[in-house]
Amino acid sequence: MYEKVKHNIPYLLLLVLLLGISMLYQLLDKKHIVQHHFTVVPKDSSGIGSVFGVTQKNIAVHPEEDFYMKDYVFIGDTAKIMGILHRFEGREEFISTAQLMERDTAINFNEGKPAKNQLVKYYSLQKAISINYSHIPVFNAFINWKGDWYLISQVCKNPLFLFFILFAIFYRMAKRYNLKLTESPKSMVKEISFPVIWIWIPFVFLLLLIFYQDKYYFLQDDNYAQFTPTLIHGLDGWYQNGTFPTYNPLHLGGVPTYEYSTYSFLYPLTHFCYWVAKYLLNDVWQFNNMFAALHFAISYYFTYKLLIFCKASQGISVLGALCFVFCGFNLEASRSWYYVAPTIAFLPMLVFYILKFSTKKFRLKEYLFLILILTIFAYSGNFQFWVYTILFLFLLDLAVQQQKKLKVLLKWGILLSAVAILYAPQLLVTFVSLQSVQRVGGEGQGIWEGVGSVFFPYLYNDALPNGWGSAAYRHLSGHFYYGGFLFLLALLFFTGFWLIRKQNVQKWFAVNPTLRVFIFLALLACLLAIGRPGLLWILQSKLPLLNKFNHPFKFLLFVQFFAIISGVLLVQHFLRFYATPLLRLVFYCCSIGLLLLHIVRTKDAFFVYAIKSNPYPVPAYFHLLDPKMDYRILSLSPSRSADQNFAASLTLNFPTAYRIASSDGYEPFFQNGTDLYAQHRQAGIRYFILGKYAAANSYFTGLQGQLPMFLDYRSFKKIYEDDQVTLLEDDQYEPLVQFFEDSLAVPNLGYRISNGNNGVKIQMNQATKGKQLILNYNFHKNLTVYLNGNKSFFTKDRWNRIVVPLKEAVMEITILYNPFRYLYGKN
Repeated sequence: MYEKVKHNIPYLLLLVLLLGISMLYQLLDKKHIVQHHFTVVPKDSSGIGSVFGVTQKNIAVHPEEDFYMKDYVFIGDTAKIMGILHRFEGREEFISTAQLMERDTAINFNEGKPAKNQLVKYYSLQKAISINYSHIPVFNAFINWKGDWYLISQVCKNPLFLFFILFAIFYRMAKRYNLKLTESPKSMVKEISFPVIWIWIPFVFLLLLIFYQDKYYFLQDDNYAQFTPTLIHGLDGWYQNGTFPTYNPLHLGGVPTYEYSTYSFLYPLTHFCYWVAKYLLNDVWQFNNMFAALHFAISYYFTYKLLIFCKASQGISVLGALCFVFCGFNLEASRSWYYVAPTIAFLPMLVFYILKFSTKKFRLKEYLFLILILTIFAYSGNFQFWVYTILFLFLLDLAVQQQKKLKVLLKWGILLSAVAILYAPQLLVTFVSLQSVQRVGGEGQGIWEGVGSVFFPYLYNDALPNGWGSAAYRHLSGHFYYGGFLFLLALLFFTGFWLIRKQNVQKWFAVNPTLRVFIFLALLACLLAIGRPGLLWILQSKLPLLNKFNHPFKFLLFVQFFAIISGVLLVQHFLRFYATPLLRLVFYCCSIGLLLLHIVRTKDAFFVYAIKSNPYPVPAYFHLLDPKMDYRILSLSPSRSADQNFAASLTLNFPTAYRIASSDGYEPFFQNGTDLYAQHRQAGIRYFILGKYAAANSYFTGLQGQLPMFLDYRSFKKIYEDDQVTLLEDDQYEPLVQFFEDSLAVPNLGYRISNGNNGVKIQMNQATKGKQLILNYNFHKNLTVYLNGNKSFFTKDRWNRIVVPLKEAVMEITILYNPFRYLYGKN
């Protein structure tokens, strides 16, 4: 017994040393301390006082700096402020003056802010702040301590600590089982073969784990606030009225939908997932979950098949497929942008078929098959991801068939020409509609600032792989973890083995020649994902078509895929080299454990809206649903907020989900103007919504000098208020349909508006005459106006509204949007 203990003393000392290093890292990193930031919201520009954070030791820190604190106070005249905006942990809250309570005692600040030894009166917040104190004396000085168990959990999750623990276990087993680390074993241990159905068990389990954490996991950010409402509005009209979706009259005064390829109305799987969500699950807002789950399943299957084709074992192929499908970027990007999921599915599928077809003579049926797959993929929602995928597929094919370069060029010329013809219905209208858009590409932010976090997840948490989200991210680099433990482990073993047995490494590349191609593509994608510091992004931004693309971090998907495939193939060689069943079992268990940890931690998107159970809560102002609907609403609420029930403020594209005409959306409805009141009234805006939500930006962000005007809107008639929103009414709005006799308005005799997915139909209560008709919808060259079923000429006025000259009394008005009008000319 003594000998066993004596033999294991070095391991115990190593464990204690690693525990101390890991604990020191966590303390120095200070990620357990909450950062706070304050902004005073004044009533005027004079005498607003100052806000200071007060720590446990009464040390004041200026609010313009991020700081750590226990409590906070306001110093100054509360009558001169509206309140204090408090930001912490990615959230914001507005502290009103009613929540501030004057203290009976003075405080002596000893840091010189305010002047040293100066006694001042201060106000504290009437809110209980829970502070956990450490039971370990040395840690009592820490502020906002989250508890001792938090420190222990962070130490145990530290990848450096875990790596050395795993290394000690592996080394101990190698000694015990007499593994020869420098020469190949004479006999290989065969992998256990499982029926194909069993490979789906871990995938289904991890997918259910995601949905268990969040019923609407893939309904966040732009999916929640932009894409899904518009998609469902268009698909509802398609299947209920039989009209093809080309136009959304409920959004921004009327905007096209089909010609912007981000709405995948011609993609077959869009319709399939819509039907499953609406008619089988009886919850149409499950569309995003169905869309992501279906594409993840396709990706998982073809990643598995690709690895098997590259001579990987069944077990390591399952693990590699899980690592790619559930990597951080895939989870986050699919939660934010639904159109990322098809690339996740089609990339491994197309790589598999490109490699499979390259091993034999290319036949006509392979041409037809690839043309079909590439065309379906093109209709899936994002042309930029499609172009990037084609780029990597072409390079892969060229590298694999180096002796047939001319044939590869000819093959891809034929494929892309055929796809262009089949994709023409979408490509032509998109090109025509966007050719006048002034978009300068090449300026997006890459992953350079967070490259350490990308390649060493949970070890480098100092920066994000891109600048989006800022403090809204709760776990930082954890989101962009990409199966990194597998790839990193492969690199470490590969480097070590290169030093020991260099000739064996050369044999590995000879056995699997595509391995070096995958490594090359991973490095190429990484240089592009880095952005401008990687130089290749600058060169790409000078090329036609590619110069319109932004956000180099989108290449991170391709970095993940090719790096994980490379890592799997490298690890496969090591597992064959150390062919011990127990070692394999330990490797698989540790890998799955780390993957589970990653999935549980990845709870964010590019932006996270708080969702309770129903993603779109019914607003309290149901009286907005006037049968006439001859007006629009405008939300003066924050454009983004993580507060629960934020959708009740109906900003962005949420009004589309309620079938309410609005002027809200991601794009600004008006640019800077001299009289927003006049602009709003001419646009038919009758109701204004003030949301009681905390956020840094709002409708007036970017409009200089508009804050006083925003306050003036409060003088409108208040018709409703609850704890979420205040509803104001402007009774001088311009209706959506107006008849004029010369410059005088004809009395409104009443009408009913039907907002479809390809236009608007207006039924008059009785025939109405006049010399001019103004339709309060944004003018667009692809619109057609019909009066009593007859096509009519129209122009636009200074407010960009549709103006129609009249020759007869009108009973019915129809506005239709046809994106193909350019084929036969204008009105």
